[in-house]
Amino acid sequence: MTHTKENLLNQIEECRNNMVTLAAENPLSSLTVVRVSSELDGLLNEYEKFFLYKEALESELRASFFYLHIYFMYLLVGTNVLY
Repeated sequence: MTHTKENLLNQIEECRNNMVTLAAENPLSSLTVVRVSSELDGLLNEYEKFFLYKEALESELRASFFYLHIYFMYLLVGTNVLY
């Protein structure tokens, strides 16, 4: 299932609220609370996998392109192409 970031964050918040409500009404070890807790874990893992990893990778790529740009500028200056 494909999620947008906002959609997934909304699902996480809804599941978290549901778990808090159920935990207030049932023992923490009840199957109902454990099931919803597992569902929340899955949503959080999905968020981390798709969005946090993607953001870290994009940041790393931007840094790589920056250094590549600096390197090419150094090469151009070294060969007097800029003058």
